[in-house]
Amino acid sequence: MQLAPVIGQPAPDFTLPSTAGKDVTLLSHRGNSHVLLASFPLAFTGTAKERMSLHLLSGFKREVCRLYGTLLEDKFFSRRAYYLSDKRGIPRWTHTEAELRLRRQHDELITEIRKPPQFAVSAR
Repeated sequence: MQLAPVIGQPAPDFTLPSTAGKDVTLLSHRGNSHVLLASFPLAFTGTAKERMSLHLLSGFKREVCRLYGTLLEDKFFSRRAYYLSDKRGIPRWTHTEAELRLRRQHDELITEIRKPPQFAVSAR
């Protein structure tokens, strides 16, 4: 199993198909926008689809879950986890739920997105 991305170090790039019909890469957002990657166990069940209004990325083969260290190999689905990367593709906040039934509230995610980075940023 891979380790989760480390705060302050570049996040591993990935390519996944989206429900919008296009492939999405983390690299394609670099320099343009912050990215909140949220891993949802069993995201394509009826309950999860009803709760979401955003385009989802689909990783049916679980490569990104493995890459980001969230895959429960014995169950072949992911733990619920969140990775917030800045515009440079550097993770600045991560959270993995201790139990599958738990999740962060939308307010908490918005708060994390609005916070300034907590790690030292070197000038380039």
